[in-house]
Amino acid sequence: MVVIERMIPGVFIGMAVFQSKNRGLNISSFFAGVVIGMSVSAFIVILSNIGSLGQGRIGSDFYGSDVEFGALCCYAIFSSFILIFIYKKQIFLWIILSMFLYFGVLISGTRKSTIQPILVLFLIIFFKNLRSPKILLVILFSAIAIIGAYYLFVNNEILYNFVGKRIESMFNSFINNNEDGSIIERKLMVELAMDNMGNRFILGHGIYSFAYDFAYVFGREVYSHNNYTEILYCYGIVGFIIFYWKYLYAFLHLKNILKKTSNYVLASIFVVLFIGDSYSITFLQPLAILYISLFFENLLKQNDFLRF
Repeated sequence: MVVIERMIPGVFIGMAVFQSKNRGLNISSFFAGVVIGMSVSAFIVILSNIGSLGQGRIGSDFYGSDVEFGALCCYAIFSSFILIFIYKKQIFLWIILSMFLYFGVLISGTRKSTIQPILVLFLIIFFKNLRSPKILLVILFSAIAIIGAYYLFVNNEILYNFVGKRIESMFNSFINNNEDGSIIERKLMVELAMDNMGNRFILGHGIYSFAYDFAYVFGREVYSHNNYTEILYCYGIVGFIIFYWKYLYAFLHLKNILKKTSNYVLASIFVVLFIGDSYSITFLQPLAILYISLFFENLLKQNDFLRF
């Protein structure tokens, strides 16, 4: 039932995009709907939790988990980037809404969704200036901005309560091997998945099998928080190749892909989602699948994204 509940929204999103394409409607309206719809949802969440701001993670009462709330805000920000950099209409509105949505990400307390929009924005600017002398300035100022933002988060009491503490623990795990419980648990998930492949590495153990098999370890049914190991354990090498072969194709042709504006914006989202697969599950996130599908549609068929 968990898998079905997660896939149903993906089916309806896919049908909406398919209908938009076949009827000649501008797909920008879909991304605008994602941004506005999620902005309204975030406003309701924030308004209803106004007395709790800065005291913990927020979002679970409305979305089943604060992580889910933060992820949806994050994907809505991706939609804002598409509307800003590709369609270039009502830019001020999408900038304001993306900033508000990023605040929604912060109060959700999710490290992944806090970092991903920043990485996407950096890559968009990086790819755009890849053949320009400005690239060194882009890297320099981005590094300064990231360091400055880090110190702001860890030294400001309000921001620290939102997400700064978790970001600090993440950096400490890389530098000092001083890990919090969440990171330790995720490492254990990866180790369990890889160590228990057994003789089923070709087709895997079956749908949702990691959650079923190791519920006794974590006290609950939970994904392995790693797209690679989740697919390998549940669907084996066959499932892994089916899901990831187009990623390899895209990276081999990245130079040609980045020639068009629509491509380097989508490529930035695509690269960040690929990196994020090491600590999240992508193949059950409808909006992630949508963005990846749009990228490959544009890449493999060489369509003009503005018309698509």
